[in-house]
Amino acid sequence: MTRWAVLYLRSRQVPGALGVLVLLTGLIGGLSWLSAGDISQGPGVLVLAMGVAVMSVTLGPVDIDLERTAGFAWLPRRVVHVLLAGAMTIGVTAAMYLALADAVPGSSLLRNGIGLLGLATFGVAVLGVRFGWALPIGWAILAVFAPGDAGAVVRWPMEPVDAPSALVTALVCGLLGAGSYAVSGARRVLA
Repeated sequence: MTRWAVLYLRSRQVPGALGVLVLLTGLIGGLSWLSAGDISQGPGVLVLAMGVAVMSVTLGPVDIDLERTAGFAWLPRRVVHVLLAGAMTIGVTAAMYLALADAVPGSSLLRNGIGLLGLATFGVAVLGVRFGWALPIGWAILAVFAPGDAGAVVRWPMEPVDAPSALVTALVCGLLGAGSYAVSGARRVLA
């Protein structure tokens, strides 16, 4: 199997994940808008976390043995894949805000996207593709439902845009996750 065939097979997952991402974003965003008349920050964080979780499925290899023994470097391909998955997730979430709300929270959307995507890529590298969704979903639920005095590091997706601790936490999550995934790839999980 040539490298182009591997890339093609991997890319077949992306359209399906993008369709699920659009469907979930529209459903959750629409329900939040219908119930409250706008998209508040909590549902926005959950929509973004679910989008990142859906896109984390595409980060797994088609054949893990082929990926580990390939004669070309996977690191740049993995970095590009993570960047494209993040751009699609943030783009679909921004489109939801444009369709249902008055304004897109650009800075917090980018910060939260970087942090949650980092958690997903770290989850894929450590737990495998099957459970890569657990870290971004778990942290988003914790952040949305934690009490206000839980701390800025725990609640970083819900913090204001100008909170430096939230930005640092998101950047650390993003760099740690993307770096670990780019270097090691998805964890091999025996079935």
